[in-house]
Amino acid sequence: MQPPHFEAEALCYPKLKILCDYLSWRQAECHSGNQYNTCFWMLVKSGKSEKEAHEILKGTLSKDKNELLFQQFQMNYNNEPAMFRKGSCIYRQKVEEAATVEGSQNGTSRERWDVRVDHVDFEPRFWRKHPWIMNNCSQ
Repeated sequence: MQPPHFEAEALCYPKLKILCDYLSWRQAECHSGNQYNTCFWMLVKSGKSEKEAHEILKGTLSKDKNELLFQQFQMNYNNEPAMFRKGSCIYRQKVEEAATVEGSQNGTSRERWDVRVDHVDFEPRFWRKHPWIMNNCSQ
């Protein structure tokens, strides 16, 4: 296990679309690794050596791993909790629209934000629904 971290290379992307695509790719890479580890440890738990488990999984695609899990362990990987299939995403979510601050003379407004933990796909629909996550304004 490793603590969460942000890779510095992501800071080098000049456009938000490229950064969003990068995050989507990283999520897919993590999903693939988690699926592999799920298969690997299920095989080891069933009595295979670690070397045998690696050999069985060598060159397998996602669908092959899904079939292996279902046929040998009656486990449908797609029914596993989203947290394991998609990972976790932490972001700020606006929970109250701007309201005029009492006593302000120039219509100053205040917004309330909460921290959300979600298990989502970083696809274009996610970024359209949450545009404030990648804007250049400080909140």
